[in-house]
Amino acid sequence: MGKSIGQFIVCGFAAIWAWYGVSALHGPAWLTPLALAPSLLIPMLSLVRPMTETPATPSARRSFFVVVALEGLGVFVAVNLAANLHHPALTMPAIGLVVGLHFLPLAKIFRAPSYRLTGLALCGLAIGSAFIDGDARAVTLGLGAAAILWATMLVRTLGKPTLAAA
Repeated sequence: MGKSIGQFIVCGFAAIWAWYGVSALHGPAWLTPLALAPSLLIPMLSLVRPMTETPATPSARRSFFVVVALEGLGVFVAVNLAANLHHPALTMPAIGLVVGLHFLPLAKIFRAPSYRLTGLALCGLAIGSAFIDGDARAVTLGLGAAAILWATMLVRTLGKPTLAAA
């Protein structure tokens, strides 16, 4: 899976998380496109600064698809657990936890250490949001997850931030 395609996929899911968070704000209609704008703008950066593509090995492709399949299964189990335990409010934090966990093996598969931090940040956000009530949970989890995913894609596109030597 190429970095550019992965960038579009991650930004697409960031848009879904952003929409989830913004919809809980019950704000003006113009807020939604504003919140979704980074998911369009970040991939456009790759037009200005092309990403170096290294072909994925068959083993890496296979591992990726296994991780994604396990993520799908994890989401299915998480949604059903939340419903069957009569805690539907925990559905989205549970999904966020599964999404975060799926980034951990992707860090190794794609040789992208930043994915480890992304996974841990998403897991922490998901767990923390489980303790927030009402719309504040959706705003925190949705916009927080979107921001983490956007930041990850910015780092992957622009390279590692460095501090200038003093």
